[in-house]
Amino acid sequence: MNPPHCRRILAACFVILLTLALVPPAFAAAPEIEHFRHSGTDFHVLDCGTFFVNFEFDFKVSVTTFFDKAGTPVKYKEQLVFNGQFTNETTGRTLLERDRNTLSQDLQSGIVTIVGLPFRLFIPGAGIVLRDAGKFVFDPATGEVLFDAGPNPYLSEPEIDALICSAVA
Repeated sequence: MNPPHCRRILAACFVILLTLALVPPAFAAAPEIEHFRHSGTDFHVLDCGTFFVNFEFDFKVSVTTFFDKAGTPVKYKEQLVFNGQFTNETTGRTLLERDRNTLSQDLQSGIVTIVGLPFRLFIPGAGIVLRDAGKFVFDPATGEVLFDAGPNPYLSEPEIDALICSAVA
């Protein structure tokens, strides 16, 4: 199974790699800004036992790459606006996802910083089911969390799929 939040992380990594692959040679000392948008539907993204969950999504990303005087990329910044909807295929009950955050990576150290609202699930008219907010700094090479300010239950929620199934049941 490949949950939607994993797809978002993989999509962000793809954008990083694509951006770095397209970086012009050393004469490009000014920051480079690119914009991407992607939307779609994943059917049967979760099997909840008695029903399946579909996932619709739309996201916009602005990517800025910063260079040193030699034209070498030194920092990457990604501003994300993500809208998604989990839907119980049988009942039509929905769980919305609305994420707004900035992810930056120091390309020398590899350290990643996420600031904003990287993950928020809520039931229309009922309220928030799960939310991450604040600032989160980690080393992707080791997985070590270097700084964490704000509620981040998503980071420690091992059963996110079960939570989604329960919310749309």
